[in-house]
Amino acid sequence: MINIRPTFEILSWIVICVGALLMIPAGVDLAYNNDDWKIFVSVSMLSLFAGVAGSLALRNPDKIELNFRQAFFLIVSGWVVVTFFGSIPFVEYGLSFTDAVF
Repeated sequence: MINIRPTFEILSWIVICVGALLMIPAGVDLAYNNDDWKIFVSVSMLSLFAGVAGSLALRNPDKIELNFRQAFFLIVSGWVVVTFFGSIPFVEYGLSFTDAVF
């Protein structure tokens, strides 16, 4: 049986990074006086909240060690999670979820 707790802890840190990186397009939109910066800030706050909540819930004081299965699961789920949170601003612009993801 695979222990997915350390994998989800690392995934929550990845979501925090995505939330922080979403502030870059918000800053650019704000610099160009575009009203779309509000979408990026709201999605960034959602990502930061989800990441911090996950990292606090799954916090482990021990050193995280991953075996091969956990690492493989982390990479696959990391791509899915980053794609999901990265597509939310496009859904807010009016695209369908499928168009936003692909």
